[in-house]
Amino acid sequence: GQSSESDFRLASFSPTDRITAIFQVALYGGLLIAAPVLIYQLLAFIIPGLTGSERRILIFGVFGCLVFLVGGMAFAYFIVLERALSFLLGVASDTVDNVIGIKEYIGFVTRIILWVGFSFQLPMVLALAARIGLVTAGQLLRFWRYAIVIVFVIAAIATPTPDPQTQAIVAFPLLILYFLGVLFAKIFYQPRAGTVAANTDVQLGDDSTS
Repeated sequence: GQSSESDFRLASFSPTDRITAIFQVALYGGLLIAAPVLIYQLLAFIIPGLTGSERRILIFGVFGCLVFLVGGMAFAYFIVLERALSFLLGVASDTVDNVIGIKEYIGFVTRIILWVGFSFQLPMVLALAARIGLVTAGQLLRFWRYAIVIVFVIAAIATPTPDPQTQAIVAFPLLILYFLGVLFAKIFYQPRAGTVAANTDVQLGDDSTS
């Protein structure tokens, strides 16, 4: 945000700070640009050995992870970062000048963007858990009270600021994503082989006794 960016200036505290910062930014940017190519090469290697349904699930999973990751990173950069900086730089701002080392600033920004981006993978994690039979949509719905607590813990980890406002800004979208994950779990749930076999044995036993 404009107000936060005008409230501090970056500083270099060692001769290598600036060139290290340039290399860090170039590395992160290069990884982001190369990620689609790397994912395409990986899929091109894996997909020929999969069945049609497995291919669809894999493509959906990879595409979904990318969408939520990019969405979470954009949310962190355009919304969370501004509020986090406003809070942190506003503490004792009348008596302390805000001069931030460039390495520390890049590390701070990177941490928020990556952690929030990864936390936005929650729907895909729930979909995967349901796909392999670990959870059902009904179980996730009954778990909603505990989910609220866990979501706020994740938001606290993703945002390094102690203020509840920034934490809530991250937590509320995560709650929405949790219930979206419940919908994904409903769609993609598949019982484990052991569960199916046990149910079959129970049904056969009932038939034999009758």
